[in-house]
This record gives sequence, C-alpha cells and structure tokens, in this order.
Amino acid sequence: MGAEGEAHPLDGSLLYSKDFGYNERMVLGENEDAARKLARGAPPAEKREEMREAGRLPKQGEGPSAESRAKSFFKMIFVGESESGQKLVTSVSGGDPGYEETAKFVSESALALALQREQLPATLLGLRGGVLTPAFALGHVLKSRLHTAGIKFKHEKLPQQISKL
Repeated sequence: MGAEGEAHPLDGSLLYSKDFGYNERMVLGENEDAARKLARGAPPAEKREEMREAGRLPKQGEGPSAESRAKSFFKMIFVGESESGQKLVTSVSGGDPGYEETAKFVSESALALALQREQLPATLLGLRGGVLTPAFALGHVLKSRLHTAGIKFKHEKLPQQISKL
C-alpha cells in the first residue's frame, strides 16, 4: 500500500479493470501486396528450403548488408483508452528490428533478470513461476535498460490513420 488507503500499483489491485480488452492492428498504408503477403504467414520449412535453393530467399549468412540494416527501423504505437474515453498514445521505436534491436531486447532482458532481479515487478509481487510477458515480469527495469541502449519511448498524439480504425 502507498499512503493510507491508497492501492500500490504492484499489489495486484490496479493491474486490469474487469472490462479490460485488447486487440492489434497493422497499418501498411497503400501497399495491398504487402498486406496480402503478411496475412499469409510464413511458408512451411520445406517450401522455404526450396525458395532458398531457387535464390528467392537468402541462405544462412546472406542476410541484409550493414548499409541496408542501417536504413531499417521499427515503430510500434500503443493506444490505451480509459473507461471515461481518455486516450494515451505511446510509441516504441528503434533501428533495424531484425538484428541489432532484437539483440538489445534479448540481452537487456537477460541482464535485468541476472543483475536486477530484486527490483523486477514480478519479484516485488512475489511471483515465482508461470508464464509472464516481458512487460509484466520486467516492467520499468527493462524499459529503463532499453532506453539506455537507444530504444525510444515517447508519448505521442494519435496518428490520423490510426484514429480512424
């Protein structure tokens, strides 16, 4: 508990409301071909091997060049809406998600577990097992480590194309 009568955000009483809902959307702009390809998902392993042999997919070690990766980036936008209709928009962004940034997320998560276990939300709640998302288990500790590693977290205005969804 915080001050007298106040709930502490990690005591379990403020985790989710009874009306909590969740959904995901992907904004692709005008590229319908990309949307169709993403909706199909990855082909089976045998088909991917055929595609590699035919030169349609890169073989191991033939990934994108350093120059290509330097031009890549990702940006995720999260929109939260309260029961009263108030919206909060936050973005997470960084460089190439396929190599450098994925390594940051994995490495910083491992370092948080190894070096800051006692500060983690899951530890503070006394959770010792089960399946937890990185955001729930590692919380502010991981966010701080990622920020230091160059991942950007920003509060934003709701982009026009998303406000229409």
